[in-house]
Parts: sequence; structure tokens; C-alpha cells
Amino acid sequence: MPTEDSTAAAYKLAAARSYEGQETDFSSHFGTLPVEIPLGFQPLGISIMGSFIAVAAYFEPAVMLARIEVSCDDLHFSQITWIRGVKYQGEAVRMFPDLFAGGANRMQNAVFRTPDQLWLTRNGDRRIFIVRRHDDDAWHHSSALLLPGSDEHPLLHSVLLGEDPRHVTTTESDGRLEHWTLCSYSLSGPKPGLMSHEPITPWRYLGARHTNGTLYSVADVRAGDKRGIFANKRRVLDVPGNGIALLDGGKSGALVTRYGQAYPGPFNGIPGSLIYVPPRWLV
Repeated sequence: MPTEDSTAAAYKLAAARSYEGQETDFSSHFGTLPVEIPLGFQPLGISIMGSFIAVAAYFEPAVMLARIEVSCDDLHFSQITWIRGVKYQGEAVRMFPDLFAGGANRMQNAVFRTPDQLWLTRNGDRRIFIVRRHDDDAWHHSSALLLPGSDEHPLLHSVLLGEDPRHVTTTESDGRLEHWTLCSYSLSGPKPGLMSHEPITPWRYLGARHTNGTLYSVADVRAGDKRGIFANKRRVLDVPGNGIALLDGGKSGALVTRYGQAYPGPFNGIPGSLIYVPPRWLV
């Protein structure tokens, strides 16, 4: 009869074999229009640090990491790797240390704090889980932050970490997903404290600040006529999405993640995708 150790070893081997056909490099040519790159997973949030992106794979839950370069009219992805599990108190877990309400964990955001530190959120949970890459090249849970909430905005949807490590900006909503809020928190004290909040149009997800200081966000297809890319005002109508990363501060364009199951239709939506937006569309 197989032992627990032998079953775990067999599963680890089988899991490795399942992904052995995955490639680690990919290139796409673009022109003057946004280019869609279909994915084999449904993405949600996206974060960038330097030339590396982290993409939240919603259902797995997992995180895709990749190096991205834009040269001439080509978009090139390299060093594509996946975080499919992390260590918690010496044990391997599927990204999160416990189950959230509803019985399933979904990856909402994967945000770089440093090249070796990610902030993860899930399913609207107000906790931010901090994971770090150790010398063994594995990712380990280190701590968690709990953002204060209220009945007006209990669900956390997107997270933006700026240059100031004492602040975090979020988009949140009420439980009916009707009223959305842009919130700013201070991390200076023993617990995060709400600094400001203001209403925003529904289904908005934060991206980053342009080199000119403008805060960019993107609204999902579920926002209807308020979908698209925003920066003070709406800049792009026909590229809705659920996360946006500015490449080289926007000078090299942007990557937008599209969660396809939000789309209407008879077969539970459409495939997820990354959408490259040339820089001329952002200003």
C-alpha cells in the first residue's frame, strides 16, 4: 500500500510532467493598434517591476512571472515561470494558508513590492498576504496585512503599491458590486489606517502611475459604457480589462489583463488574454 510520502512524491512528479510542454519564451508583433494575446488561463491583476511582470491566474490559483521587452514592433516575453504553491510554516500550500469563505481560493492580485516579495490577495478578501522568495528559490509566506473595512466597501478588488512604502491604494466595492471606491491607506502605524476614499465608476482596477504622475486604471466589460482605460479621464474605450501594467512608465505602452469569463454569451465567457496597448493610445 502506498505511503503518504510516496503518494506525495508521485504527485510532484506527475505535476512536473503535466507542464513539461510549456515554453519559456514568446514573441508577438504589433503595429499601431492594440494586440490581443490569448491565454490558457483567466488572468486578473497584473503588476510590473522593472522589466518583470506578475500576472494573477484567477482559478488555479497561481502567479505567472515573465520578463518583457519591447523593441521596434515586437513584444518579447522570456524567463516565463509559474508560482503554483508556496511554503507556510514548513508545509507546501496552494498559494494561501487557508480557505476563504465559499470554500475556494481565487488569485485576485499579485503585486511586486520588491523583485523577491509579492503581495497576494484573493476573492475580495481584505487580507494582503506577503510572500518572499528565499535562497532555495521557493516562495514562502512571511506575514499578512488586514485592511480596515466597512459595510460600504467590504470587498477588495485591486491593490497598488507606489514608491512610498508607507501607502497603499485600492479599489473596493459594496457586496452587491454596485458602488465602488478608490481608497488610500497608511501603513505607518501598527495597523493600516484609512487616509482617504472617493467614489469611482464600477468595475475599476488599478494599474500604475505614468512617468507624468497620472494614475492609470482599467474598467471591466461589466462596466458597460464606462469600460476602458482611464487616466483622469477615459483614454481608451475598446480595451476593457481587469488589470493594467505600464511598460517603462508608459513610454513603451501597457499590458492589460482580460478576464474572459466576465463576458456575456452562452458558453461561460471567452478565453482570457493579455492585450498590448501601444504608447500613443495612452496619452
